[in-house]
Amino acid sequence: MAMSEFQLYQFKAVDRPLTTEEQCEVGSWSSRTQPTSTSATFSYAYGDFPKDEEKVVEEYFDIMLYLANWGSKRLMMRFPKKLVDQDAISKFLINADDSFTTHLALIERHNCFLLDFYWSDEEGGEWIDEEAYRVGEFVAIREGILTGDYRALYLFWLKLAAFKAQWEPWEGNEEDNLEIPAPPIPPNLKKMNGALKTLVDFFEIDIDLIAAAQQASTDTGQLEKNFKKLILQLPEKDRIDYLVRLAAGEINLDIKLRRQLETLDKSPTQPMTETLSISELLGLSTIKEKERQQEEARRAAEAHRSKMEKVAREEIALWQSVYENLELKTGRSYDLATATLRDLKELAVFRNDQTTFKDKMDRIKENYGKSRALMQRFDRNKLK
Repeated sequence: MAMSEFQLYQFKAVDRPLTTEEQCEVGSWSSRTQPTSTSATFSYAYGDFPKDEEKVVEEYFDIMLYLANWGSKRLMMRFPKKLVDQDAISKFLINADDSFTTHLALIERHNCFLLDFYWSDEEGGEWIDEEAYRVGEFVAIREGILTGDYRALYLFWLKLAAFKAQWEPWEGNEEDNLEIPAPPIPPNLKKMNGALKTLVDFFEIDIDLIAAAQQASTDTGQLEKNFKKLILQLPEKDRIDYLVRLAAGEINLDIKLRRQLETLDKSPTQPMTETLSISELLGLSTIKEKERQQEEARRAAEAHRSKMEKVAREEIALWQSVYENLELKTGRSYDLATATLRDLKELAVFRNDQTTFKDKMDRIKENYGKSRALMQRFDRNKLK
């Protein structure tokens, strides 16, 4: 049976709430949607969203999250034009395929910029859990970009650049095929907050590729700013102007003030790290993958050893519990006995002493083999 199409759109307003009139307008787009002053959700098993989502974000909201079960994912953010460092963000922009449907793009509008994270996977077709992601989880990413934190941009660039390098190598010599223009690696990539981790999970960004980039990312920590000292350097008319605008509730005034204070600040900044080409990063990611697998194997072996040591300490009591549960002859007691026998068999394998375990199992089957329900449990758990 073919899977039906499914699309999910989530919108969120951050800088300003929707007016009553705007809520009514947004609500008119679907009879099943009940927008609030800050959010709206639309889902479709059949059919499409009736509006241009870029226009909706531009005019009503600040963030949009989109998922489709054929593999498309999209995160779009609206930024006031005066608060965007276009030159800094442009270093991370990339088109990963000829159709431009898989990209990180900065779209200019009349009074804003739309930052568009778009991924389209031709091997989609997965089930979508409507509760798995919430657009509100990405608010911190937007706030970070407004304050010059471009880690989210770099993480998404990693995914698209790796995709482009794998499927659409550039023409030229073989050793030049992977030379896709690389942005500087942002600092503090090793310290990812919850929003960045959600971004990585949502877009399924390769953790080994991230580890490769983290290796080259500087850890600058938090540079404390002496805001009082910097504010005192502002002309009095500017200080009064900021207070008046604060009292009037101007949106993003804190960011505007910080931007002006940064022009007066002579303390050390947090520079971007040197760049690494995608070919270098892919090579490093292979090393990181092997290191991760080795570490996972070590942890698994240690966990297994700890479990076996615990089972060994309780071995006599565990065998006793098996016999007691078998005597009860209920479905629940058979389940408990079977689970314990699995652990005891695992211990026998760990000790390389399967003969003793087999002898005890043979006696159990002699005494309880007439129970079809119990023997079926033994079969399913490979205990016979």
